[in-house]
Order: sequence, then C-alpha cells, then structure tokens
Amino acid sequence: MDYSSDWSKAVLYRFGEYALDTQTYTLQRAKVVVPLEPQVFSALLYLMENRDRVVSKDDLIEAVWDGRIVSDAAISSRINSVRQAVGDNGKDQTVIKTIPRRGFRFVLPVATPESQSKISPPVRSPQTVKYCATPDGVSLAYSFSGGGPVLLKTANWINHLELDWASPVWAPLFGRVPGRGV
Repeated sequence: MDYSSDWSKAVLYRFGEYALDTQTYTLQRAKVVVPLEPQVFSALLYLMENRDRVVSKDDLIEAVWDGRIVSDAAISSRINSVRQAVGDNGKDQTVIKTIPRRGFRFVLPVATPESQSKISPPVRSPQTVKYCATPDGVSLAYSFSGGGPVLLKTANWINHLELDWASPVWAPLFGRVPGRGV
C-alpha cells in the first residue's frame, strides 16, 4: 500500500490526546493541527496501522518511499520527526519504541475505526475556497476565513489552499491569527 497517496480508506484514528485523519492528512492534538511533512505523516500512519508488530526499516522504505533507496539517516530523521510530533523522544520512547537491530513499534493504544462510531471528527480548516477568472480566462482559486480586519496572504511556490492549514510552514501562523473563526 502506498501510504503517500491512499485516500480510498479515509479513517480517523485516536491515541492519547491525538487524532490522525487520513482524509485531511492531518494530525491534531487537542483539536490543534500539528504540522507534519507528508513522509512523516505516512511513517506515523504506517507505524500506527502496524502496531501489532515490529516494523523494520525495509517495511518503512517500502511503505513510505515506495521501495526507493534511502539512507538510514533519512529514516532516523523521519522517525525523530514522528516522535517530536506526538510528544515522544528517543530516550523515553512512550509512543514509538525502537527495537535494536529490528525496527520500530507504535506502543500506545489506538481507537480503531470500528470503535469510533461515537467519536466526533476533529476541527477542519474553517476556510471557504472560491474561484474567480482573470480577463484572459485563467481560473484562480482563493479562500477566506474568520472575521475581523483583513489579512491578505499571497501565494508562493509552496502553497496549497486546502493543505496550508496543516503545513509546517503556514499552520503555526494560521493558528495564531485572531478572529480566524475556529
């Protein structure tokens, strides 16, 4: 399974104070989005979905990097980022345990999709996306959110209207803007 692009099985997982939503590709802690890079999200999802066993580095490479050759440093970097996102560290290992020379294991209890019928989904980005046309017929997307004074953020090469709310670059800013309607 390609964990970088499988949207066919949208699931909301809960563990501790966290919610991992595979539809919006977000991790939230107490309804606040925790910014994650896509590979970090995929590594966390794979570890969580395979929490009943030790996940080897080869398993992670196949699931997160589609079998491409990656260094041990790249894997360690992603695992460290996962640990940081869920409030764990390499010393305590309360969420992700390293099994020397074997791999990694997600060790927290997780509310499985079958047990979540009474769980409400986390707060989604409160924006409205609309479109306008330029005089030469190009369709441009724009969005707005909240109330109060207008704050205009222009696009650059690393923008996506719907995913910016979970972006490690923009989510911290959006989370601190007063009157954003969340």
